[in-house]
Amino acid sequence: MDDKPKTPDDLAQETNRERRATPPTEKTRENSAASVRASDVERRLDNLRERVRNLKADSSLVWLEDSLHIFDPALDLRVKVEAVHLMLRAAELLGDSDREKVLLTVRNSLDQLEKAVELNVDAA
Repeated sequence: MDDKPKTPDDLAQETNRERRATPPTEKTRENSAASVRASDVERRLDNLRERVRNLKADSSLVWLEDSLHIFDPALDLRVKVEAVHLMLRAAELLGDSDREKVLLTVRNSLDQLEKAVELNVDAA
């Protein structure tokens, strides 16, 4: 083996070899699996947005701090669904590991919102 110091060209070649070590099909599979998960979330979100758009609920007065406020559960759900939509858009701009973290949060939020919509629809 050679004990001479490595030049920047040697280091660049090693880095290129490391990149080639992961087969392109693996990278493609990872990207397609992530896009399938994102498209599933997008489909669920679109479905939820449609259901919330048509949701009607009675407003009620609630006491917040020092005064009464009108609480509209349907509006509250619409705002939360829109917030999840914006989180999904932001996730598309992130790197892979960060995107997965945000998508996990989005999926958890979607699960909770779908349950809340079901409860409101059943109660109406």
